[in-house]
Amino acid sequence: MKNFTFSQIQKKFESICILYCVKVLFLFLSVSSWSLSKENPNSSSEAEPKCIEFKQISQLAFCLSAKDPGLKEIGYELEAAKFKLDIATQWPNPEINWQFGHGFFLGDEIWQNQVSLMQTFLIGGKNSAKHAVALAENENLELQKELKKMAVLNQTLKSFIRLKALSLEINYTAESIQTITQALKIYKSKPRLDPEQITALYLLEMSFHQNESQVAILNFEKKDLLAKLKALSKKELSEPQFEKLILSAKDPQFKNQFKTSPNVITLQKKIRQKELEYRKALYDFEIANSWPDIKIGPMINHQWQGSLEQVTYGFNFSFTFPLYNMNGAARANRRALYESYKNTKEVLDTQNEIELETRLYRYQDILDKYQRLPSLSTVESKVKNINSLLKRGLISVPSYMEVRRQTIDYIKSRQEMQQQLFDLYLSLKNDLAPDEKFEIWENIL
Repeated sequence: MKNFTFSQIQKKFESICILYCVKVLFLFLSVSSWSLSKENPNSSSEAEPKCIEFKQISQLAFCLSAKDPGLKEIGYELEAAKFKLDIATQWPNPEINWQFGHGFFLGDEIWQNQVSLMQTFLIGGKNSAKHAVALAENENLELQKELKKMAVLNQTLKSFIRLKALSLEINYTAESIQTITQALKIYKSKPRLDPEQITALYLLEMSFHQNESQVAILNFEKKDLLAKLKALSKKELSEPQFEKLILSAKDPQFKNQFKTSPNVITLQKKIRQKELEYRKALYDFEIANSWPDIKIGPMINHQWQGSLEQVTYGFNFSFTFPLYNMNGAARANRRALYESYKNTKEVLDTQNEIELETRLYRYQDILDKYQRLPSLSTVESKVKNINSLLKRGLISVPSYMEVRRQTIDYIKSRQEMQQQLFDLYLSLKNDLAPDEKFEIWENIL
């Protein structure tokens, strides 16, 4: 009877245990599948805009820059960093501990089952510290993405300006080749040439070959730029479409619109501030890690000895005893890194304020000189008149060659000055007026 009773109890206990395990397993699988469903990235993304739809330089530049692979990579990193905020707020999973024992004592058979549930509690502000680290990292990546976006946009616009300058130089050099070709025909048609005419013929031939070489070099750079822009647009726009759109654009209308002050917070300064906050958050996290974690939870102990049955209830409590260290080395390391970067940030902030004032002064100085330069239309009109004089033989070849050399030098220096102005304008606008409208771009077309 005794063995029969114990056998019934044992079977009942086994049935309860099996049922409990099935329920726990079902709950675990349900939660796991729900968690995994959250991890699956959303495959349906918004369709990219078609750059061919835009007819203004600024719109086209924004569209192309959005397709840059480096910018998309930062976007994916930022998306991944956002999940760290969820990770930082997750609670540790509870621990289930089951102990089973069997033996004999004074002729009686002994069975023992003990089940305990332990929940870990993070004390010392670990959760808030982890969240602060994840938040600082996320905000830093947001600013890095903005910086990358500006850099890609600026580079795209610089490519447009350079392409326009190359086309201008190519067109002018091609016109010079036509003029020189006609002059060569005139000299070669003469039955006899005096020494001065022989010298002039030699100068024209050398100038012809030099111009052809220059056009080939400029065309190579131009085709390389067009190929890169075509690749950036994912072949939405062909090279002739790019060339037609950019060459029809007017010159940028620069304005003296920027003012600086000691309280200006540039994007670079924001990034350094976020980096400092990130290092401070890491230091605070190591301070929080100095505190041990606590594990606490209920416990049930079920024991049989012969015909006797005993059930006890209680609590388990455990924590890591900081006998050998209190995380002092990690705290000291993070504090040293924080203080080091804090000092570096102060130095860089001061240097950038001085550099910003220097850039602003340089922009104003170059703009003043640029606005006093003769326009390209004025230069082109005078060059056409001189070409006509050469064709009619009214000016000497050396005089024409000098005019041509001076004109090419002027066009190159004017385009270089325009490029410098454009670079300075973009950098100043990014630092001093990032939210204002791009006025000079609105007037390009």
